[in-house]
Formats: sequence, C-alpha cells, structure tokens
Amino acid sequence: MLNKQLVAIFPTAVYALCTGGTPLLDKGLSPSHYVPETLNDVKVEDHTHESEHEFFECSVEVLARIGHESDLEDVQSPSCQSIRLPRQIRDPLCHEVENHILEIIKDEEHEKMFLSDVIFLCAILSNFMYCSYSTRLGEEIVPCLATLSQYVSKLLDRAASILEKSYDDLVCGLSGSRSIFDTIGTIRVSFESFLCSPLFNEMQNDNSIDVLAAVIQSVERILKVLAKLYEGSSSSGSNFHSKRDDLDSSASVSSHDSHPVNSRTSMIMDMELDVNISSKDTDAVKIGGKATAEILASSVNQRMEVVSIITKFFSALPFHTWDVMFELMEKESDPRVLEVIIHGLCQHPHWSSSRKFLNLVTSLNDFLDIQANLKVQSLNVLAAICSLLESLLSLDDVAKFKRRTLSSREKLSEEGLISLGDLVNKIADSDLFDWVGRTKLIDCICNFILVDPQIGQSMIEKLMLMLRDPDYRVRLCFAQRVGVLFQTWDGHFELFQDIWYDAWFSFAFCCIITFLVCQTN
Repeated sequence: MLNKQLVAIFPTAVYALCTGGTPLLDKGLSPSHYVPETLNDVKVEDHTHESEHEFFECSVEVLARIGHESDLEDVQSPSCQSIRLPRQIRDPLCHEVENHILEIIKDEEHEKMFLSDVIFLCAILSNFMYCSYSTRLGEEIVPCLATLSQYVSKLLDRAASILEKSYDDLVCGLSGSRSIFDTIGTIRVSFESFLCSPLFNEMQNDNSIDVLAAVIQSVERILKVLAKLYEGSSSSGSNFHSKRDDLDSSASVSSHDSHPVNSRTSMIMDMELDVNISSKDTDAVKIGGKATAEILASSVNQRMEVVSIITKFFSALPFHTWDVMFELMEKESDPRVLEVIIHGLCQHPHWSSSRKFLNLVTSLNDFLDIQANLKVQSLNVLAAICSLLESLLSLDDVAKFKRRTLSSREKLSEEGLISLGDLVNKIADSDLFDWVGRTKLIDCICNFILVDPQIGQSMIEKLMLMLRDPDYRVRLCFAQRVGVLFQTWDGHFELFQDIWYDAWFSFAFCCIITFLVCQTN
C-alpha cells in the first residue's frame, strides 16, 4: 500500500544506490517531511546544503590515498554526500532499475484501483521520472522517460474518469456518490504527494521536456473535472430543497395521532401498502429540520474539501488553477467556502490579468462588508490580505533572480494597488479587533509599505496610533516592525524626517529599547 512517505523515500533510495546521490533531497525537499509522525524522535540529518555534484574516482589508488590522507572528520563531512558514481557504473545500474520498473507497470491493473491508489502510483512514478531526468542532465532523454510519461498520463485519465463518475452520481442523487467523499482525506494527501513532485517545477524551468506534455494535458483534465465536481456539490443542496417541495405536495401525510405532523417532520406513506392509516409499519422519511441542516452542511464540507484539493494544483498549473478558483469564487455564496477560496487565491499570486487582481480586491471588500454588517471582527479578511501582500513581496524577491516570475508582478495595475490600499485603510478604521487583530494589522500595513511606499504613506498615521494602544503586546509588535519606517526610499526623505521629529518618537524609541533589553535577557 503506497503512502506519502513511501512515494518519496523509495525512488530516492533506489537512485541513491544507483548513482550515489539523492536527486529529490538535492532539490530541497527535507527528509523530515517524509518521516512518519511515529519517528519524529529520530534525528534526521539536514540535507539543505548546496551540493557540488562532482564525480568520484573509484580506482584502488584513489581509495588508498583517501585512507592515508584524510582523517575521519573529512570522510564524514557534508561534502561526501554529493559524491557521484562514475558514468560507467551509474548507467548500467539505472538502466536495470528502469527496465524493472517498466516490467512492473506492464502487469499492473489499474481498472479496479481506488482513486487515491491511482494518484499515489502517479506520484511514485513521477518521482522516478524526475530522478531519471536529473541523473542525466545535459544528456539525451532516455526512452524510459517517455514510456513512464505515457503510463502516468493513462493513469491520470483513469483518475479523471473516476471523478466524472462521482460527479454523475452526485448530480443524479445516487448514494454511491458519497463514496469519494468518504475517503477524501486520503485522496487529498495523494494529490499533494503527486503534485509536489519536483518534476512539475522542472517542467516550468525547462520547456524542452516535450515528453511530459501528455502528463500536463491529463492534469488539466483532472482540474476541470474537479471544478465540475465542486459545482455538483453546490447544486446538491439546492436540488434537495426542490425535491423536498415535490415530496411535500405529492405525498399523503397522515394527521392521525399516531403520526403527528409538525413543521419539522413529515410522514410519507405508500397508500397501496399502508391501507391501515394506523399501521405501525408505515415508512416514514424525515425530510425537514435536522436532516435538512445535515445535508446542507455536508454540501458545504464537500465543496471545502474539493477546494483544498484544487489548491494543490498551483505547483503544476499555477495560472490555470488560479483562473479556475477565481471562477468558483464568483459563483460561491456560502461565506465559509468563500473564505477558503479567497484565502487560497491570495496565497498564490498567479492572476492572468490586472483586471482579475482588481476583482479579487473587490471580492475581499464585499466579504468585509458582510462581516461588518454582522458586527464581527474581520480577522479572516485581514489574514487573506496579509497573505496577498506576502505573496507580492515574494514576487519582488524572486523576480530579482528569475525573470519568468516578473510577469505576475507586472500584471498589477496602479488601480488594483490603490483599491487594496483603500481596503487596508477601511479595515484599520474598524474598532472591532482584539489585540491579535491589531498586531496582524501592523504586519499588514508594514508589508504594504514595502510593496508600494507611495500608497502606503497614507497608512503611516494609523500605524503611529498603535503607539498609544492600551495592550503592551500591540506596542511590542510595533517596536518589532518600526524599522520599516526608517528604510531609505527614493523620494521619501520628508517622510523619514516627519517620523524622526514626531512627538511620539521618544515613546517609540523606548519601546525599541525595551524590546532589545527583553531579547538580551
């Protein structure tokens, strides 16, 4: 039985024996991520250091020289982990392993496999594909990679068919449609294991891997089917209301004392079988009250589970996934599901146009108005905005090194940032936040200043009011982030002077000193 740990550890172990290296770990995946919870007490050596990928000469003379010239510390140094076997030893071993994998998948019958097992199998094969590809960087693509790609694509098509069958059952109201949601937790983990494979990141970096085009097409198909399944879950609740009305109008309802009728429960009787109205064998179906609430709650939970799976697709299809989730957001009306979708969109800055970014900010504003009318603090909206600003900051950092990520930052219009700034100011004017919300507001304003100092300048006054906050934890949070206000910005020297000569600066300075003293102690 495959699981999250095995699909990552097994390919790594196999290719470590064949090549002397660990491709998945060298890619930056921490080994502790794949260790089960029961082994958390075992110390796993950190493999996040930079590998040098040098070939190691295995001749007798070299081995003898190592024994005489190197002490124990040198042998156990981290650089030894980057040792690679020479090609004349590596290639036959890899070829033998890959042929063995191809023989196994020929005999594998996936028609009767559960959805989670199908996706886990795709995950382990994808990791094998990445190990095979990374081992031969700069070399010709081996036929094994193309064969595995075709097989993974076939498995993904099978997974899409299972999801489509579940969608059809859900729309028709069949009880079998519940089966996929009974194991939704395992299904979510399997998709996470598959889509976090470094293979997808490699495809985005290297467009020359043509053999993986079929895999991407199959992943796109699954994403579309998941969106359909989401819509099917949305319609199941409304369909229940319509069926309930039909049953109420067509069913014969007994008003006998043995079957009291109230506003919460109705009795449905088959008149041909239940001739005696007072019969105790009358079939009753509770179609109101608690049953209605349970079905509607189930529909909400189903949609939230589907959204949690869709968010995993950002690692493989970032822009396509963002567009799909954006369309779901526009159709969703339940605030609980809407909150999850909006937060996912804010965490992944992959909008395809500046207009969609502006629409996202508008949706945040509408959601804020709903909560303001209910007189509740908008911590979830504030958390979503913080995630959005952190995503924008990460785009600025990565764009310095990778030009391909700059496109997302360039798709931000001035209008969108101004609207986002107005939303932050609107939240700052609210007096419903507790000290946790106010500290998060400080982080939000400081991050906005880093994203756009020009627009963020209007928030300085609200930030300075935090100096008089009655809760010391809020003042301490301000002291931790006040350094943002003293950065050197082009065209903002006047702002620096205003803060320096502000009447409250002495109090801020005391907060900073207090914080430094606490850190020292």
